[in-house]
Amino acid sequence: MTFEQIKNPDSVSYIMLYNACAQMQSKEGLELIRNVSKTIPKSFYSDVKLVTSLLDAYGKCGDITSAQALFGSLEIRTIEMYNALMKGNICCHV
Repeated sequence: MTFEQIKNPDSVSYIMLYNACAQMQSKEGLELIRNVSKTIPKSFYSDVKLVTSLLDAYGKCGDITSAQALFGSLEIRTIEMYNALMKGNICCHV
């Protein structure tokens, strides 16, 4: 996988990966999200854009449970995060 070849990925690298996986809306994308999200430095979870893109990717790939668990664990929640969570629930349950 190309992403694994990046040494010391920054938050922008993760955001781009999550956005690409969200566009895929597939099981493969979801597996990639799950595997990569385990490697994120804890400090990156304070990055609102990163967390929002992760919520969006979970939702668009159909993993509402992980999106809700992540959202529930956050200390700070923004409108964008609420929107990503709601979009995921709507698109996957219609």
